[in-house]
Amino acid sequence: MGRKSKLSSRNEESLRIGRVLMFRKGKAKTYWVRFWCNGADHKFSLKTRYKNEALKKVTEIAAQVEAGNYQKIALEPEQALAMSDGVQQYIRYLQSEGRAPKTWGRYQGELKRFAEFTATHGATRMDAITMLHLDAYRDHRRQSRKPRTVHHESVVIKQFFSWCRRRNLIAINPIAEYELQKPRPAKMPKPTIEHVRQILGVAAEPRMTQYAVLAFTGMRVSEMQHLLLSDVDLEGNWLSIVSRAGARTKTQMDWRVPIHPILRELLVALPQSHRKWLFTAGPSSKFPQGGNWMNVKTINDDFKALLKTLEIPAGRDQDGFTIHSLRGFFKSHCVNHGVPREVVDSWQGHTMRATASDMYYCLPDDVSQDWMAKVPFSLE
Repeated sequence: MGRKSKLSSRNEESLRIGRVLMFRKGKAKTYWVRFWCNGADHKFSLKTRYKNEALKKVTEIAAQVEAGNYQKIALEPEQALAMSDGVQQYIRYLQSEGRAPKTWGRYQGELKRFAEFTATHGATRMDAITMLHLDAYRDHRRQSRKPRTVHHESVVIKQFFSWCRRRNLIAINPIAEYELQKPRPAKMPKPTIEHVRQILGVAAEPRMTQYAVLAFTGMRVSEMQHLLLSDVDLEGNWLSIVSRAGARTKTQMDWRVPIHPILRELLVALPQSHRKWLFTAGPSSKFPQGGNWMNVKTINDDFKALLKTLEIPAGRDQDGFTIHSLRGFFKSHCVNHGVPREVVDSWQGHTMRATASDMYYCLPDDVSQDWMAKVPFSLE
């Protein structure tokens, strides 16, 4: 004889149908069910106080449980979650988890775009989405976006639906079984030292020094955007990349990189002022005296415009360079001239550890400074 259920002992009005226990709960005396299926304990409300309606639902559930193909009863249309509401809750969750604004901002745009697309196809509720909607959306996006972008958007959509299911915001994940094949990464072109010399040779200040910081430190443009004057330690010869509230790094980690002799000369020559940021945007209607941090998009647009004047391929749609390409130049140039990859990874704030030996590697400050001084950067 099996052990008597604790739930049945606490609820006078309980009934077991097959492997499913039905019982009343709460002041409203709503019917609930509890059962074990597919390695998981299921417990949820049937959202009814009427026994005949509850029995009908429980009988259907019990049959599915017995057959091993149980799926939770879908919510009624008026109770189902709208796509837009689900997206808002997911983004709030990402924000509460400390995800970088650039990350959750991108996810928000991608999910909003998918919601708008499905709405034009008559599906505004999450329970109305099917795999066919995702098929159609992916086909639509392929018309104007590269395979890698379409894949990333699809992964974000699947993550969103999985999160909603784990939070019981949806009864069934309609795209749980959707399979994605990761596209082969395209080989992105990297600038050479000759390209960098050309760029720095014609760029006007302050862009020239800004491009040099990116090319000779390998930091991301958003990390340069958030550099404070206090992050530049000319005495110790370090540039510190710090993750701060409102200015998080992509990995939310702090690190520092030695200042190359060529870059040091440029930093020493920067005009002295009481500004907060190392580099600032010019005057605007909101900041008539200037002093606000730079706009990343403007820097990238200026960089691509400069490349075009030099007849250097510009923009990813042309298989050319963007401002982020300077990060690739830094790594390639350093590694190609003998700097160990582990050292370059440390300079660029890469946190991935591919092997156990990477976990044990330690880069002393003096060794880091010595390697940076050996890198053959030059302006001409």
